[in-house]
Amino acid sequence: MWLIVMFDLPVKTKQERKTARLFHKQLVVNGFEMIQYSVYGNYCEDRDELKKKRKAIVRAMPLTGNIRLLTVPDFHYLRMEQFSHTRQIKTEKPEQILFF
Repeated sequence: MWLIVMFDLPVKTKQERKTARLFHKQLVVNGFEMIQYSVYGNYCEDRDELKKKRKAIVRAMPLTGNIRLLTVPDFHYLRMEQFSHTRQIKTEKPEQILFF
């Protein structure tokens, strides 16, 4: 399952830029990777991990701006079409980590 974070944060003042940077940093610390500008995603193994990631993002949300969280099942995420310079790129599921 994927947790997608989409956001538009104000960055006109020095304080707004700092707040936006701190929010972005929290996304990265929590394992999110950029899908597009202001759109980040993180693969979650189960609902418990998804809830933890969601709580961390909600705690880090700034008081201004707009933030959307979207939960996407694997089979929908993998059906996403991605193009770069008119060339299609295959969307892949991340490797599973195995511990022995």
